[in-house]
Amino acid sequence: MSGTAGTPRTFPGDAPPAATPVLPRGRHGLPHAFIVTNQRRRLRIAIAEACAEKSYPAVRIKDITDGAKVSRRTFYDLFSDKEDCFLATYDVCVESVFLSLSRAYAAAGDTWEARVGAALRRLLELCAENPAFAHLVVVDVHTAGRVALERHDATLRRFAAFLEPGRSGLPPALANYGPLTEAVIGGLCEALYNRIKVGDAEQLPELTQQLHYCTLVPFLGHSKALAASQSAPPEPAESVPA
Repeated sequence: MSGTAGTPRTFPGDAPPAATPVLPRGRHGLPHAFIVTNQRRRLRIAIAEACAEKSYPAVRIKDITDGAKVSRRTFYDLFSDKEDCFLATYDVCVESVFLSLSRAYAAAGDTWEARVGAALRRLLELCAENPAFAHLVVVDVHTAGRVALERHDATLRRFAAFLEPGRSGLPPALANYGPLTEAVIGGLCEALYNRIKVGDAEQLPELTQQLHYCTLVPFLGHSKALAASQSAPPEPAESVPA
């Protein structure tokens, strides 16, 4: 058996916060399922890092395989092409984020305002902790083709569920007005996009209070939204692997 493990790497939601090492070369007796899981994980990490560095259209298969330290043949054993690898990575990231936000939302307290604040804070923390994956999900998805854009639209509709309870306090004429929620989600996405694109993902948690206010104000009005966003945040929920 030859070769050494590479730098420990993690993938949000796909593994505990432990090493995702390069496997040793030659005979090692590791189970096939473990090998495949490890290789998929490393390829997803590699495409996220390559996209963050070069943008999706400029990424080549070689960039991904070099980053993951696997052969081109191994790549095509696991994914049909670059788009397939990108979409698989996007899906795993979204599922991880949704689970983590759902836990933060559920554990934050009795009021909708507090629950939204906790979920939003967790979202910004995840972006800061995983800037390459944040870049893939928020920025690169817009240049990855029609299917990626369809996944993105479906993701926004799914995350809009966190805002639905806020409609109960709206005037009857607005309570069933879908574009209001769409506008709030769109504004949050734009704020994330602008900062992640220029490499400022790690500073996003600093915007928690401002974005919390911006999220609440269409539903509650200025005074209530300001009070809710300035109140002491609840203790964070237990996080999932990220």
